[in-house]
Amino acid sequence: MRLTLSKIVEVALAIQNSEGLDAVTTRRLAQILEVTSPAMYRHVRSKEELLGHMIAVILTSAMDAMRPCSCWQDWLEEYARTYRAALLRHRDSAKMMLVAAPSERTQFELVPAVYKPLMAWGVSETNAAMAEAVLASLVLGWVGYEQNPALRPILAGIFDLDEQFARSVRLVIAGLETELGGAPHRDE
Repeated sequence: MRLTLSKIVEVALAIQNSEGLDAVTTRRLAQILEVTSPAMYRHVRSKEELLGHMIAVILTSAMDAMRPCSCWQDWLEEYARTYRAALLRHRDSAKMMLVAAPSERTQFELVPAVYKPLMAWGVSETNAAMAEAVLASLVLGWVGYEQNPALRPILAGIFDLDEQFARSVRLVIAGLETELGGAPHRDE
């Protein structure tokens, strides 16, 4: 088997999903992939770099799942839905997003792919990037609660997690509509 970055990331995500983020180590990956550590280091130089590539895979799956939208508000709502779903498919993903540095691909390709469509609807680049950051923060915090084994049952006993997530997203978007004032609205 030829060692590739995508194979390393695939195996790392499998370890994370079955055993948790702390079980993902470069030594463990080299063992499973039956390669030496130096062979792995040609593709990833550190665990932090590996986590950045894992994040890119998760974000790509969220973007790939997006449906076409007719306005920036719907785009943000769809992004929040697909981003949450992508994170929930991977154990400890919210934790990983909070501790790892994003890859160059995430910084310069994936994050702009979320906010640049807003610009086509008349939202300035600064406001589009801010809207993406605000919504990403909501999603990460929410998923962090959902992935916390002690907290999830408490929250689920108080309210329906899916319904309240959707409501929270709509509230954030309504706040962004107010804040952005001059940007086109859903009904325009």
